[in-house]
Formats: sequence, C-alpha cells, structure tokens
Amino acid sequence: MLQEKVFRDLFFVGIGVILYLYGCDNKNWNNTKIEQTKKIAIPIIQALEKYKKENSRPASNLNELVPKYIKTIPKPPLGYQKWDYYLSGDDYNLGVTSYYDPNDSETTYWLRYASSTHKWYRGAVGKHECEDK
Repeated sequence: MLQEKVFRDLFFVGIGVILYLYGCDNKNWNNTKIEQTKKIAIPIIQALEKYKKENSRPASNLNELVPKYIKTIPKPPLGYQKWDYYLSGDDYNLGVTSYYDPNDSETTYWLRYASSTHKWYRGAVGKHECEDK
C-alpha cells in the first residue's frame, strides 16, 4: 500500500515537472507565435475595452467593433487564424483554438485573454491536457 502511494506521488510530481519545464508548448505553437498573437490582439482588446466603456456592456461579437473602434480585425498567426470570442457576464474572452498536431487530433490547444483578470492563459484539452497561467 505504501509503495503504491509513493509511486503515485512520484508519478504526479514527474508530470508536474514536465508541465513546468515544457508547459503546453508544441513545435507549431512556439513562444514566438504565441507572443505575436498576443501583440496582434492588443488593438482588438483596446477596441473591446473602449466599446465596453462607451456602451456599458461588452460587444456581442467582434464585428460590432468595425469600423468605429478598429478599422479591421487582424488574423492571429496561431490556430485556425480566426479569433474565438465569447462573453461571460460582463466580461469577455478573446483567443485562438486549434488542433495543431497532425499526430494528435484528440487534443485541442488554446490561448485565451480573459478581460476579468486582464491576463492570458493557455492550455490543452483532450489526450494531452495541461494549463499554463
């Protein structure tokens, strides 16, 4: 019984170390592309914040921002090269999603900006679940 507990604890510590060292990275979603996506999102987030301030509510969709708050919605370099946008009460989430490993179609990888915390989050759901905050 003690051996099983020790083995289980060591297993989860090992998984934690792997996630800490490698995070949710994948060769196709490298840190450069992640940072580019975040940079491209800055004017969108600024437009969303301005819209929310002027209308006392978040935009229902990104198209509501064009052309008054932003000239065009730039495409992200990650994922399917389209933004995911959804509301959560008075807050919004902006991000990208993709199956980016042809050898692992069971895992969905994501990168999200949450207006509630003003932070970016990334992770994976499916076969290789993880989350970086």
